[in-house]
Amino acid sequence: MAKDNEERRPGESKNARFTRLAQTRTTNVLRSIRILGNLSNTSNYSYTPEQVKKMFEAVRDQLDIAERKFDAGARKAVDEEFVFEPTPEKRKTR
Repeated sequence: MAKDNEERRPGESKNARFTRLAQTRTTNVLRSIRILGNLSNTSNYSYTPEQVKKMFEAVRDQLDIAERKFDAGARKAVDEEFVFEPTPEKRKTR
């Protein structure tokens, strides 16, 4: 993903900066969602309904958090890494 250069440009208003950054970041989010959808190709991947549910719940949760920041002014960032429970292949056997 291209860096959106958060530096304020000379003479750029707050709204112009918001518009420039929002367009870049929204484009990046939409691209990532399309790529996430590529995982549905059962010729290349296998997955359970539970994994799909968990994956999209995580996306929706973060989208809801981001949207609430605009409504309530709650600007505290929530950085979470999405991880499935360890798969049987990755679990150590004793």
